[in-house]
Amino acid sequence: MRRPGPDSTASRPEDDHFHRLRFARQIVDLIKRVPLDQQLTVGIYGRWGTGKTTVLEMIEDIASGQGMLRFWLNPWGLLDRDD
Repeated sequence: MRRPGPDSTASRPEDDHFHRLRFARQIVDLIKRVPLDQQLTVGIYGRWGTGKTTVLEMIEDIASGQGMLRFWLNPWGLLDRDD
């Protein structure tokens, strides 16, 4: 099995050396508390290599385990507003 490189996402809790899992759980808990008749926008911002993708993948894993609907949107792949 090939070991992940230093820029790989932390796919296992034991690889979470920066304790991002706690942050991901807090975001999922926040999302779950929003009433269905309201909306919430969550943005994950940071410099390159700071763990944004790791946090997003952790959020997806937690949400998936709780039966929550989730999807990825890459706005760079959209050509215009209709897309």
